[in-house]
Amino acid sequence: MNLQDVKNYILRHNLDQPDRHHKQIDLRMYLYAWLYHSLKIDNLSSIGRMFGKGHATVRSALIKAEYIQHQEEFIENTKDLMEQIPFIIPKYKPKNIKLSSVQKKGKEYVLTIKITKTAFYEYAKTKDIEVIFDFLFKQMLFNAPHANKARNPYRKSK
Repeated sequence: MNLQDVKNYILRHNLDQPDRHHKQIDLRMYLYAWLYHSLKIDNLSSIGRMFGKGHATVRSALIKAEYIQHQEEFIENTKDLMEQIPFIIPKYKPKNIKLSSVQKKGKEYVLTIKITKTAFYEYAKTKDIEVIFDFLFKQMLFNAPHANKARNPYRKSK
């Protein structure tokens, strides 16, 4: 089964429609995990778009899928899908993001993370260009006073 077959399966079984029945949720969860782990689609937003969901829903399902995959109800709901795609769901580990440091400044926390260049470009593609320019403009305003310091700090200003 390839990506196009999965998209057809989603449409055939109405997995892209808002539905909270356990059978639909279990089928989605199984497909989320298969797309993420087997097809190596790391962008959770792109997986979520196939189902009409957000990246947070996909992430939550990936975390829960490992624990509920051996329950009888989950197995019963995904039996036909398991026959087409035999797959054991491994533990979800986010990729490309490493938490470097956490600092507390007053009531705010400053998080520093390191990501790969490709992960940053994927993130930048999903954001609106105005948001990125706004962020860069704020960074420029913050760093401008530091860059404009005089070389001699003891020099009198005019």
